[in-house]
Amino acid sequence: MANKEHRVKQSLGLLEVCGLALAISCADIMAKSASITLLALEKTNGSGWMVIKITGDVASVQAAITTGAQFAEQRNGLVAHKVI
Repeated sequence: MANKEHRVKQSLGLLEVCGLALAISCADIMAKSASITLLALEKTNGSGWMVIKITGDVASVQAAITTGAQFAEQRNGLVAHKVI
């Protein structure tokens, strides 16, 4: 079994919040809390809602989304979150 590849399972995390300022703050705290890559920060079809898209290994994405969701919820700006 020579040259067996070692693949790290990647995960996608989505965090939807109210407002650009909160989205930027959440993206910052998420990036500082876990080893993730920020894919996008996009406006959604809602009343100023923004979605933050991140990727990384499963544990890191789960940790970052949990941190971001708690941060947004404390500021009454959490809409939804999901880890895929």
